[in-house]
Amino acid sequence: MSCIAQDTFGQYNLSGIIQDKLTGETIAGSEIFLTIDYQSKISDDRGFFQFVNVNEGPIRLKIFSFAYDVIDIDINLQSDTSILIELVPLSEELSEVMIRARKAELFSIKRLKEVEGTAIYAGKKSEVVLMELMMGNLANNNARQIYAQIVGLNIYEGNSGGLQLNIGGRGLDPNRSSNFNTRQNLYDISADVLGYPESYYSPPADAIEQIQIIRGAASLQYG
Repeated sequence: MSCIAQDTFGQYNLSGIIQDKLTGETIAGSEIFLTIDYQSKISDDRGFFQFVNVNEGPIRLKIFSFAYDVIDIDINLQSDTSILIELVPLSEELSEVMIRARKAELFSIKRLKEVEGTAIYAGKKSEVVLMELMMGNLANNNARQIYAQIVGLNIYEGNSGGLQLNIGGRGLDPNRSSNFNTRQNLYDISADVLGYPESYYSPPADAIEQIQIIRGAASLQYG
């Protein structure tokens, strides 16, 4: 006579519905992976899935779905079980978003602020030529190219090198820039500032960072 001992394990069905936690809509095409025996299922159009004849005891499910966080679910299976699985979208709601953008310079000129250091330019028309954004060969020292975007200037060169510029505004004689107070690094480079302010030379273009042109009354040159 012989006796045979045999352990008997119950087997149950595990089913569920997968839905979006935020909207409550069911999610089709989700992959559900049963780690204990490496089974996998794909949720249907209703978000439904089912595992048949799963051994009782602790099991773990992994749920994958496009655009959602991957989650793990631990279940102690003791009977036929139906569960609801809610997936969280791969997004984060921020309380505040601050966007800082740097405006690209489309042209090689800009305007002076109303107050620059100790100088006040409020109410004055100004242009600033930014030499680093200048499209062209600065070594040529071509004045017409440098001042091309400044409206109302009348310019002619006193020599072929462009080191003696004659700049005038509308209705003003451009001879030796006598109607302009010409400065380099904020210091006068005119021969006689108070008398006949002729400008005998201009710095070469490739040595200049920017050119500021300010239009206004003669009092500007005194601060």
